[in-house]
Amino acid sequence: MNIFAELPSNEMSKGLGRVRDALKRHAPEGVTFVGDRDEANLVVHHVIGVQNLDTVTIGERILEDQRMGRASAMIQYCLKTTENGGDPGYWAPLWGLSTCVWSYYDLEPIARGGFQGLPLGTWDDTFYHAPLGVDDVFRVPLTDVPKLFTIGTSGYIAETEGIVECARAVDGTGGFQFHLGPDFGLTLRCASQHNLLDADVARRWAECRYVAGLRRVEGFELPAAEGLCMGARPVLFDAPHYRQWFGDAGRYIPENDPEDVVRNLKRLFMTEDPVTPAEREWAREQFNWARLVPEFWRRVL
Repeated sequence: MNIFAELPSNEMSKGLGRVRDALKRHAPEGVTFVGDRDEANLVVHHVIGVQNLDTVTIGERILEDQRMGRASAMIQYCLKTTENGGDPGYWAPLWGLSTCVWSYYDLEPIARGGFQGLPLGTWDDTFYHAPLGVDDVFRVPLTDVPKLFTIGTSGYIAETEGIVECARAVDGTGGFQFHLGPDFGLTLRCASQHNLLDADVARRWAECRYVAGLRRVEGFELPAAEGLCMGARPVLFDAPHYRQWFGDAGRYIPENDPEDVVRNLKRLFMTEDPVTPAEREWAREQFNWARLVPEFWRRVL
C-alpha cells in the first residue's frame, strides 16, 4: 500500500515532524511511503485546524481523497483551538470518513454528542485514544548529570507557552532556566538555545529539575514527555488529558492568570521532587513509539 504521510506545510513544528518520522519508522511490512499525494492509496492527515496551514480546508482534502479513491486517516492534535472551536457537527463526519483517528483526546463521546441516536458500534475501532511518544534518544538513561536548571521550557510564543511565567518564578526563587527556542531576553537567569541535535536536547532536559508543559488552551507538549523520560519532573496545566497520560508523575497547576501561575510555580521550585527510577521506566514505556504506532497502523490497515 502506498501511503502519503507528509506534513501539509514546512511551518509545522518539529514535534509534528517527530510524529511523521515515527509513523514511518514503525510501519508494517507492505507499506511504501510516497512523496506525492496522487500516488497514494491512503493519506494520513496531521490535523491542527480546519485550514491546517493548507490552501484548502481539511474537509475539502478528505472529500477529495474520497473522490479519488484514496482512504484517509487522521491524527488530531488540536480541537478546541481549531477555527470552529471543535464543533462536532464539522468534525464527526470527517472522522466517520477516516479509517482511524488518533488523538490524545477521547473523541468518541464528542462524536456521539454531535450525532445523537447513532447506533452502538458506529465508531468501533475508528478512534485510537493514546498519547504521543518520544524518540529513542530520550529513552536512554544518562547518569551523573548535574541538575543545573530549575526548569526547562520550549517554544516560540512566550506568552502562551508558560515561558514568561517560568522565567519570573525562576527569577524569584534564585534558580536558572533553560529555554529551547529563541532568546526572548527575559532574565539573566535564562539560557536559550535552539537548533540543537536531539542528543543535546536530551542532555539539557536531564539537567533540569522540572520541564514545562504549560501551553495555554490545548496541546500535548512532547517536551514534557521527553523531559520525564530524562528525569525532569513535568509541570502541566491541570487538564484531563494531561492527568490521564502523565498520572502521578506530573505536577499540575491551574490554568489561571499569570500571577497565579507564577505563585504556583514558585511553590514547586522551593521543593525537592526528584523523578524516581521507577517513574522514568514507566514513562519510557508509556511514551514508547514502538508500542504506540503499530496499533495505529493495525486500525488504519
